[in-house]
Amino acid sequence: MTVPGQNLKDIFQLALLLERKGFEYYSELERRASNQRVRDMFHRLAEDEKEHAHQFTRILEMQEEPGNAHHITSESTAYICALQGHSLMGKAATEEEVPNDPRLAIAMGIQAEKDSILMYHELFETLPPGLERDMVGKLLKEEKMHLVELRNYLEEM
Repeated sequence: MTVPGQNLKDIFQLALLLERKGFEYYSELERRASNQRVRDMFHRLAEDEKEHAHQFTRILEMQEEPGNAHHITSESTAYICALQGHSLMGKAATEEEVPNDPRLAIAMGIQAEKDSILMYHELFETLPPGLERDMVGKLLKEEKMHLVELRNYLEEM
């Protein structure tokens, strides 16, 4: 059941904000890293998050086209809001708020990636077939790879 007024634009704006915060978070971790390999990993993750933000900007522009605004169920909205109410990365994007403990910083990144994966999966399932759904599907795959990479690095530490 779709609830009038609950369109995906608000959810896409939230996703855009989270990607921007992810860019800030990984950029700060890159700045702090003493190992070149680790700096390179965080740089790449930050650049990926910046590209994801561009993709959500593009999706938002597509939502502005006549007849292209999709709606979302109240259940999906509640689920996504519940997920993001616990997103650590969304809250830890400034220098003062990024943990000094590298293991904790990585763990926070892992949790944020998991939250993004769940959110993007819900978006993917909600969207009708088409370009927006394909774009969210691609972003979902990339977030899964971020999770794998961060988890592997945490295990190597």
